[in-house]
Amino acid sequence: MAIAEKTEKLNPITVNLSKIFKTGTKLKKITGKYYEMKTPIPHENGPKIHSGVNCLTSGDTNDKKEVEAPLSSQASPQSDPSNCMGNRKLHKRTLNPGTKYPGKKIFEGKVKLLLKEVHSATKCKKVLKELEVKLSLEVIPSFETLLRTCAWASKSSQSEVIHKLLDLTKLLYPREYEENLGLRYYLASSLCYGGQVEEGIKELQFLYRQHPQEHKKLRDTTNFIIYHLINTGQEEHEQMVLNFVKQVAEEVGNLSPALTLWRVTFCSPLYRLQQISESLLKEYSALIGKLDRKIPGLLARVTWEGDEEALRRILQLLLQHQMTHHYHVAITALLKLQCDLGDLSGADETLKFSQHMGVILPAAAVGRMLALLAQHRRPAPLALLALKYRPRPAIPSPPKYKYKF
Repeated sequence: MAIAEKTEKLNPITVNLSKIFKTGTKLKKITGKYYEMKTPIPHENGPKIHSGVNCLTSGDTNDKKEVEAPLSSQASPQSDPSNCMGNRKLHKRTLNPGTKYPGKKIFEGKVKLLLKEVHSATKCKKVLKELEVKLSLEVIPSFETLLRTCAWASKSSQSEVIHKLLDLTKLLYPREYEENLGLRYYLASSLCYGGQVEEGIKELQFLYRQHPQEHKKLRDTTNFIIYHLINTGQEEHEQMVLNFVKQVAEEVGNLSPALTLWRVTFCSPLYRLQQISESLLKEYSALIGKLDRKIPGLLARVTWEGDEEALRRILQLLLQHQMTHHYHVAITALLKLQCDLGDLSGADETLKFSQHMGVILPAAAVGRMLALLAQHRRPAPLALLALKYRPRPAIPSPPKYKYKF
């Protein structure tokens, strides 16, 4: 029969559905709530298969009819190109443990032997499980997996595992192996953590000779090793690190290890380490120009630790090398610490020193000093009151724009 002439305005989805849902007598009007249909609906006089998924309810509450699609005709996640996540999840579910991932090469011979040796020597559960999956699927491990295994082996000082991993990485990923310095920095750190300090330092020297521009990973590894060896408190290790720093500075011309050693020894409470930091500044005058970027972090660390002696040494260093732009931060940090400790005589001395150097203290430091004086029932000096009630600096007016005709 003919389709009804008068139809209401429907949205695009409803119009598409109305073209699909044609019955034997007339066109169904869809005005109520509906669900988007992905497959055509069979004739309403035909058999119904209750799937519980795709149903459509008319707007009339008195007359409701559910039309459902058969299970065989419903759209699956794989058939719908827009449903990518469903496609991926379904692929992962249907993949059997024994099947091989598409696009991956199957390893054979020496690679499989090396991977089995690494797997047998590994003790980290997370890395062990990942290697077991690769072995069971006979899939080549990714470069990131080998990097994680090297990082674990370096922290646990297993140099034998790293040697095998280096051979495996060189065989599988030669380009990445060369770009990452042959992963030899992992070997150097594992040797130093394992107690073989001399061999680890020799490995670092070799890397600096091969790469004088200093790779970022090499710089980070050097910093970790220097911190670790200095914090052990053994004078033999300290002398080895000092010789390494001097050799790198003379042969390669790189002062980055010397700067790291200066920072570690300068903050140490031991007098012999403080002497090492002073000798480095005397021997390498170019190192003084690089201290400027280390002073803010050093001040923040010493202030957080509450080390008054280290703050005084930093002030002495600033005065010695005329780093005037750091006076304000250093004097303010020292005054706040002395006020927190209740050291009235020390705070008074720091206040006079700031006036002598022409440093204007912030309002927070002045408030702490006044609170300390009130605690000790001492009158506030006029110079301190002048700092408290000083007028705020005037904000300059914006420049007038000159129109050009």
